[in-house]
Amino acid sequence: MPDMTVTGLIVSGGAKLINTTDSSVPTYAITEDSSTVTEGNSVSFTVATTNVADSTTLYWTVANYPLREDADFTATSGSFTVNSNSGSFNVAIATDGDTEGDEPFRVYVRTGSTTGPVVATSATVTISDGAWDPSTDITTVAWIDASDSSSYTRSGTQLTGVTDKSGTYTMSVGGTPVTNSTTLNGLNIFEFDGNGEYLQSTTYEAVASNGNHWVIGVFRYDGTDSTQDSFWSFETNQSPKRDYAISSGANNNTWPGELDMDALSSGRISSTIGNKLDWTGLGGLNITQWYIVACYFNKTGNQIGLRFDGRTNSFSPVNDYDNSISTNQELRLMRNRSSQELNGKMAEFFVVADLPGTSGTDMSTIEKAEGYLAHKWGRTGALPVGHPYKNSAP
Repeated sequence: MPDMTVTGLIVSGGAKLINTTDSSVPTYAITEDSSTVTEGNSVSFTVATTNVADSTTLYWTVANYPLREDADFTATSGSFTVNSNSGSFNVAIATDGDTEGDEPFRVYVRTGSTTGPVVATSATVTISDGAWDPSTDITTVAWIDASDSSSYTRSGTQLTGVTDKSGTYTMSVGGTPVTNSTTLNGLNIFEFDGNGEYLQSTTYEAVASNGNHWVIGVFRYDGTDSTQDSFWSFETNQSPKRDYAISSGANNNTWPGELDMDALSSGRISSTIGNKLDWTGLGGLNITQWYIVACYFNKTGNQIGLRFDGRTNSFSPVNDYDNSISTNQELRLMRNRSSQELNGKMAEFFVVADLPGTSGTDMSTIEKAEGYLAHKWGRTGALPVGHPYKNSAP
């Protein structure tokens, strides 16, 4: 019998392999192509061997250390073939729709079967839920982002052009708003002085689908001199004229807030709201303070509502969304429908022609958008304790 001395565990490339001084004993070492993998993707493992015959079948299993859930994986075991002392396999990660945070896992390589002896253990790979992103997780019909320098042009600190990142609108720049001068959470923002400075689309585009529509943005006001100073407004070219604006409701440098609606004598968007609805549930906004402001028109769930900083509602949701807002709308930012401009700043803004959640009166999609914006723009401290994304981004 040949003399063999076990040298112990050798760690190579993050993999554990058992080796001996006998050159005829098989060895196995695992390396991975990535140390992290997001849900819906896969990670590839390569197994380097010595003294393993061609066409040998080896087996892999997802280790139960650290503790893991079978639901995180499309399959938790499989087999692969070794040739020229090398083999490989993929572990696919399932998309479960849950927000669970980072979860680590390892894989074993086994001989004989999926329950056979473990001959190698991989390094830890971390499963990520994947960061929620407006470009992949929703379909925006408008997206203005001051932090993305590729989406705007400037001359010095003067903003000269803005691109709608959704590709829907062509935007015009009114006056001489300022950019690359002030930041929020280290990111660039746009500044408007209230005197002829605004962003406005040059066309009327579809912003609602079957009456479903929601909008969210990061804004602050630096002064008000009209009750209809607006963060944003929509102006339609359709009849009857059903459009709206998110306005100050005051002209004395305060913002109690109001939702301005149509001025129709019949067939109104909401008979309860009528011309306007004052913000009542959470009070108004403070001057020179940033807010995440969201508004939704949920025809499927028969609700109209408005939120700021992830708080449930600035007024109780109105449950008589009688007639859908007009599909085709012109977008105005920092400007109302009668061309009154607002003195203030904006960071990011997007529009979605869909439900604010998965169905009915669910708000889960808006909540994810609030979480995305709060973590990006440094507003997590303003989110309420019970908000699902206060402590971690979606």
